[in-house]
Amino acid sequence: MLNEAIAEMAGGAIRFGDRLCDVIGTDRTLTLLQTVLQITSDGCLAGATTALTADRVRAASAQSFGPEAARRLAIAGDHAGLLFEIACRVRDGWQEEQADARRHADRARNLAADTAPLIARLEQGRADSGPTLLAAVLAADLAALPLCRAAARTDPPQNSDRAAADRLVSLAQNWIKALGQTGQIGRDRNNLAIDDFLIAIDGVASDARLIAALSPGARTDDLRIAGAAYAAAGSLLRAHRLQALAHG
Repeated sequence: MLNEAIAEMAGGAIRFGDRLCDVIGTDRTLTLLQTVLQITSDGCLAGATTALTADRVRAASAQSFGPEAARRLAIAGDHAGLLFEIACRVRDGWQEEQADARRHADRARNLAADTAPLIARLEQGRADSGPTLLAAVLAADLAALPLCRAAARTDPPQNSDRAAADRLVSLAQNWIKALGQTGQIGRDRNNLAIDDFLIAIDGVASDARLIAALSPGARTDDLRIAGAAYAAAGSLLRAHRLQALAHG
């Protein structure tokens, strides 16, 4: 009954062979399973018809997946969180001894590998017209490789390197804020979310420019590439969101 409900209500959000927890997350999966167990148990005790119980399971499944746009934004937010943690690993590794720095570099590589399933889940959804959320996330994803390369460097970091790493963490935070405000636009009557979104996008661009203006070096060059990837992502997300506003 649950499998049929998920297949019917999830649409393109899940495909054969996908694990449910990889699509909607572990917490929401556990909540759904608990809810379905409660529905079926209550239905048996109350003598509910099979059709009514099945409809209740469908409703619970639909609520777990939620609107397509919200689901995709949640995935994009998870992706941004991974990139932020990678940026933190770069910054923290450059502050510590080489042995500890290697630990941060290893963790950064593992985090980068975790971004691939999120991209695959975004690609499962229907394509939007014009600049899309997927395109913005793919652009931001290009920051992962240079960040991992930066984390793995063994040459002593300079002060300008550490300044660039601090700025990159700030940039990654602004990217998370921008995605978060994207989901809030249209929900408030005073359009505060729109302004907060634009401020966050401007912060992404400003941080990228500050990184680009720092003294050249092997480490900062990697962060410049990462910053440029974020800046491109910000431009795409801005275009995506403004286009959506223009079309209601």
